[in-house]
Amino acid sequence: MSRFRLAYRHPVVETLLLVVILFQIVMGIRLIYKRDAQAIAEKIQVYSGLYLSFFLIALMGAVLSARYIEHPDTNLYFAAAGLNYYPATSILIPYYFLAVASISLHLSTIHYLKTRSMGMAIGIAVIGIATSFVIILKDRIVALSKLLFLTFNFETFTLT
Repeated sequence: MSRFRLAYRHPVVETLLLVVILFQIVMGIRLIYKRDAQAIAEKIQVYSGLYLSFFLIALMGAVLSARYIEHPDTNLYFAAAGLNYYPATSILIPYYFLAVASISLHLSTIHYLKTRSMGMAIGIAVIGIATSFVIILKDRIVALSKLLFLTFNFETFTLT
């Protein structure tokens, strides 16, 4: 991972990645104004794309400001840290949930608009939304189980 980090944190590569992400955001927002979304699938695609644009802008701002102002290690632990502190959980749980759900909704509507396969599009959306729930609930379940084990000292119980 440290070798990979050296590659993507190189100033040239990092600048290129940021330009590509900003290009994606700008082109997506431009497409919203060029098209008139009539069908429900098109509207879902527009709204999920708007949320993804918001998510990417907020994520880039958080990571870059943390890395260049506060200087913590911006790895996976940095992303998950907010989910462990109360005031931040009320913001970050819906923030990450909607990001994963928006990706799956965006992909499912693209699939539907290209192939007209309603069943497959619904399957993609359901799998993505279920994955969002699993990602968010997994952390809550792990935290609750640790709390229960520490509180009730389950190590002393034996099953007969």
